[in-house]
Amino acid sequence: MNTEAKLLTRLSQGEKNAFEEIFRRYYGKVFRFIRAILHGHGIAEDLTQNVFLKLWSSRRSLAEIRSLDAFLFTVARNETCDYLRRKQTGLKYRIAELKRQERSYNMPYSCDTERIERIVAETIDQMPAQRQLVYKLSREEHLSNPEIAERLNLSKRTVERHLSLALNDIRQAIAPLVSGLTLFFFSHWV
Repeated sequence: MNTEAKLLTRLSQGEKNAFEEIFRRYYGKVFRFIRAILHGHGIAEDLTQNVFLKLWSSRRSLAEIRSLDAFLFTVARNETCDYLRRKQTGLKYRIAELKRQERSYNMPYSCDTERIERIVAETIDQMPAQRQLVYKLSREEHLSNPEIAERLNLSKRTVERHLSLALNDIRQAIAPLVSGLTLFFFSHWV
């Protein structure tokens, strides 16, 4: 029985020392993985802690796990995807609120949301077909990168690269029109 399997067996029996050893061994890797997905957001530490809380709470079923590494990174990916989905939902609400305020106050300095939406749509339409498809699956169908990779028969890295390029295209297209604050409100696209 390898060291990882022994650790999992000990952890499944509720041994706190096994959990502490796994935590020390994997915390940095999991944190860097999440931080890389979120491009350095401070939330990475909270999400990493959530991963280890889930590890502890599911410890009784861990003796059957074949790869602790794969298990932790799957939980980390799911935690990160859930966070991004929650964030996107919140941003949609804020954008709707911004639009409502623009209409009700008829603010002279407000951003032209319809124009920005049109530019975003045009930018998406001009993307190469695969990049466009990856973006739409991510942002419109809310699929995770692994789900997109599986559906399109691509590697996860290829999906991440297409999504990164798509978001870059959109940022560049709307940057001349928006301030940093406005860009924050439209960050569900970027």
